[in-house]
Amino acid sequence: MTNAFTNPPPGMCESALKIVPGKTDAEQAAEFKQRMAEASKPLMSLLDEVSAAGFEMQFALGPGALGKTVIASLRISKAF
Repeated sequence: MTNAFTNPPPGMCESALKIVPGKTDAEQAAEFKQRMAEASKPLMSLLDEVSAAGFEMQFALGPGALGKTVIASLRISKAF
C-alpha cells in the first residue's frame, strides 16, 4: 500500500526536514545580558529616586508558583 506518508511526492520532505541552526550559548547569554541591561533602566531610576528621598530599598528575586520569578522579599527603610 502506498500513500503520501510512505511515498511522499518529490520535495515534500525536504522542506519539512530543513534544519535551522540555533543560537550558541554564548550568543544567547549576550542577548540576555543586553536585554537585562535595558530592562533594568527603569529600576535603576527608581532606586535613584528612593536614595534621593533618603530611603534604602532592598529586594530579592526568587522562584514562585509555576516556575515564574517573583519578588521574594522587599524592604524599604529610612536611612539615618
